[in-house]
Amino acid sequence: MHSLRHCSIEVRIVVTRVKQKAGLDLKAVRGQLGLSQAEFAALVGFSPRTIQSCEQGWRKPSAALEKMALLLLIAEEQGEELGRIACWEIVNCPPDLRDTCTAYRSRQGHLCWFLTGTVCGGRRLHNWDDKKARCSVCPVFQRLTDKHGSGPSVNPCEPEEAAK
Repeated sequence: MHSLRHCSIEVRIVVTRVKQKAGLDLKAVRGQLGLSQAEFAALVGFSPRTIQSCEQGWRKPSAALEKMALLLLIAEEQGEELGRIACWEIVNCPPDLRDTCTAYRSRQGHLCWFLTGTVCGGRRLHNWDDKKARCSVCPVFQRLTDKHGSGPSVNPCEPEEAAK
């Protein structure tokens, strides 16, 4: 009986780690930036222990940590070009949606994926999980994260029903 319980615990640990690895790979991001855990932790405002725990799969990175890591990586890759990107122009958002969108109102089109309260697909995105799902297929986010622009895309200003 003891060995059966032990096996059950091991399976749950493996499943948990697999789910955590499906998200952002902090170690890969940190490696691409050429930073130690301590340097990376200082830049993103988290403790080195938090970074280590996330990289080892012991805990899932918070939304804030994922967003900061992505911001550093995108800024590194895009350089000066980053500030010139206007999401509303890339996806041709209609003026009525632009006026209600946080990214447009703050003129931070290169940070649409980062900002809370942006309007994509005709609806306001309030949390990081919703934004990750929507941004993963967005041409703006793909342009920021994939220099070749490959992968599926939808127009984020198109209503979700039409995008599917």
